[in-house]
Amino acid sequence: MRSIRGGVIAVLLSVFCAACSGPSAEPPHGPDPLPPPADSSFRHEAAGIEFDVPGGWRSKTSTDRMTFAAPDGLLTVVLFTAPDEQMGVLADEVNRQIGKIVANPVVEGDLVTTEMNGIPVLVQHGTGTVDGKSIEWRVRLVEAQQHVLVLAFGVPGSFDRHFAELDRFERSIRRDSQ
Repeated sequence: MRSIRGGVIAVLLSVFCAACSGPSAEPPHGPDPLPPPADSSFRHEAAGIEFDVPGGWRSKTSTDRMTFAAPDGLLTVVLFTAPDEQMGVLADEVNRQIGKIVANPVVEGDLVTTEMNGIPVLVQHGTGTVDGKSIEWRVRLVEAQQHVLVLAFGVPGSFDRHFAELDRFERSIRRDSQ
C-alpha cells in the first residue's frame, strides 16, 4: 500500500515539476486590465456650453455650481457662472468666488488671454490653502453665453499627476450644439 501511494506521489510530483519547469511554461497572470471608463458629457444650459468629464471622476451638481473630482480625490474642478458685467467687476467676482473656496489665495504670474474651441478664455493660477492644507489652483474665465468660472484646485503636484485628464476636460469645453 505504501509503495502504491509513494509511486502515485512520485508520478504527480514529476508531472508537476515538468509542467512548471519546461520552456513552454508561461508565468501565471491575472485577467487583462479593464479599459478606463468612458468620459461623460455634460451641458451647462444657462451658459450655453457642453464639455466632457474624464471617466471615473465623481460629479455633483447643484443650482449654482457643478463639481467634479478625480478618482483619487487629489484634484477638484468647480464650474459656476458669474454675472455678465464689466471686466473690472467680473475680476472682483472671480476673486470673491476663489475666496469662497481657497483661503489666502496668492496669484502667480500674469493673467493670460487665450481661446478654447473659438471661445475667449482668461486664465490665472496661484496657491492658497483649503481646510488648512496647501493647494495649487487655476481659474479659467470662459466667455460663453454667460461667463463661466472653471476653478481647479488640488494638493501640490496634483496638476502634474492629472495633467492629461484635466487638459482633455478643459479642451472639451465648447459651445452647446443644441
